[in-house]
Amino acid sequence: MLGTATVRTNMVKLVTGFISILFIVSLCLAGPNSNAVIHVNFRQDTLSIDSVKSCKIADTIIAAIQVTNAVNLFSYEIHVGFDTSHLQFLTGKKEAGVQKNILETKDGSTFFYCSYSKKDSTKIITGASILGDDEMLCPAGSGFLGFLYFKKKTDDTTVVRIYSSLLETYSEIADTMVKAVNGIVFPGSSAIRKHRTINPHFSIQKKGDIVTIYSPEIIPESIQLFTVDGRCVTKIAGTTRKTSIALPSVVGKGPCIVRILNGNNYSSSLMINNR
Repeated sequence: MLGTATVRTNMVKLVTGFISILFIVSLCLAGPNSNAVIHVNFRQDTLSIDSVKSCKIADTIIAAIQVTNAVNLFSYEIHVGFDTSHLQFLTGKKEAGVQKNILETKDGSTFFYCSYSKKDSTKIITGASILGDDEMLCPAGSGFLGFLYFKKKTDDTTVVRIYSSLLETYSEIADTMVKAVNGIVFPGSSAIRKHRTINPHFSIQKKGDIVTIYSPEIIPESIQLFTVDGRCVTKIAGTTRKTSIALPSVVGKGPCIVRILNGNNYSSSLMINNR
């Protein structure tokens, strides 16, 4: 039964912040935040996005969860998954250093939560809701939704994956079909290596939209092509000593990253300026 009261209480707003995503999915259509994107950003010091990370065993990883293109954001809930054999979840925080939670960038205060999913120990659920009833506190644009701290357990490639997201406006319009960019953690100490530091077994040439990787001494196990925000757009498993890759249109005119893995689990990364 619908009520006619127009006064919103803090309790009502908090309850909407905890509404189950599974319930909302069946009800909502695309709303104001349907163009938003949720990123796993390993570069938490600025709003610049870097979804590719390299680190050694026992290193602490901060996976910032970041939204871009948000509109009139009042509350959110994000489900983040990870491989427990490769990563150990340590804690989650709503802010890190000088970086505020996006819901508090207009001087609002929030109720923030971050915990394991009760149904799946490989997933973290994090979310927040603005306290109060002032629409002027609702932010738009880009900002951080939370900071998840992990410890690297193995020297293996692994993924911090966004499984589902809910973004809700002040008017209680919810979007759940929100685009997401996962974060990839590679072994090593540097996410991108300069050409001069790459294993000399490999060389690379670019002509137009074709990138050719030469490996005269060994045959790579696989070659992958990433956008700079961490999306894998091409993977070739059956390579030869000369392997060509056509750059997909999604790369555009910006840089991209080629990652070469050989049979000894040694990998090399190289940024290509695609102009």
